[in-house]
Amino acid sequence: MASCPVSEDEARAIALDDPEIQGQIQGYTIQTEVRRGQMGSPDSSASHIVYIHVFDPDTGQHLITHLVPVSDEGEIGEKYYLTPSKIPLDLPQNLT
Repeated sequence: MASCPVSEDEARAIALDDPEIQGQIQGYTIQTEVRRGQMGSPDSSASHIVYIHVFDPDTGQHLITHLVPVSDEGEIGEKYYLTPSKIPLDLPQNLT
């Protein structure tokens, strides 16, 4: 019996329902996007990659992005995290 690959919406729901992710985004403002791609080792299969952008609800500052790969079978792979680059406010003084 052949199974259909999970859709983008299903991949998003699977990523957001993950208990680890739930604990890390609770109380924050989030935006999500889903892309098709490959993460991890070169022999890993293509999957949906769910980007969960997390923002401070008071300031709107982007805090972190969770990258959650969801396979066509609906399994979550190894998660990655991206933090926005931080440029020190006193950069000109640092260059002197």
